[in-house]
Amino acid sequence: MIPRRPRLCVCAPRVPRPVEHPLNESYEQKKATTVLVKVAKQQSANTTADLLCAMRHGQLEVNAIHCSAIITACVREANWQLALQALAGISQLGLAQDVVSCSAAIGASRRTGRWTLAQELLTATRNTGIRMNSICCNTAISTCETNGQWLVASAILGDMAALQLTSDVISFNS
Repeated sequence: MIPRRPRLCVCAPRVPRPVEHPLNESYEQKKATTVLVKVAKQQSANTTADLLCAMRHGQLEVNAIHCSAIITACVREANWQLALQALAGISQLGLAQDVVSCSAAIGASRRTGRWTLAQELLTATRNTGIRMNSICCNTAISTCETNGQWLVASAILGDMAALQLTSDVISFNS
């Protein structure tokens, strides 16, 4: 089986013609969100991204929760490329990224050995003015620890104190 190349069309222009997909225009936004989140939990990240594309082409509103659902599915699959596309898609849609989506994107890099990506995402999150929390930092610490980067993990732990975030059992166990 040839692996599918990740794609995400959250920023694609809306198509004026209807497109066949499981979510048509008659569905309310809440129902669309419920279906997308369920698909993200049960299906692949690419399937979730395809559904999001269908929503977008079908004139349904796409929001940060939808993009975060894709990122969460990416964590399960360690699909850091698609996670980054979805994170960027939030901004490209003119929506605000939040600590949940950023933390999930950091988590997608954990099992792939991309500790530098986790560190860069953590720094970018801080630089964009998103209020950090201990979960976001713990995810980055865990990513560094998993990849044997103890000094970087210790530095992030020190940053938590500077940001007045409470270190917890997860912080120290990583």
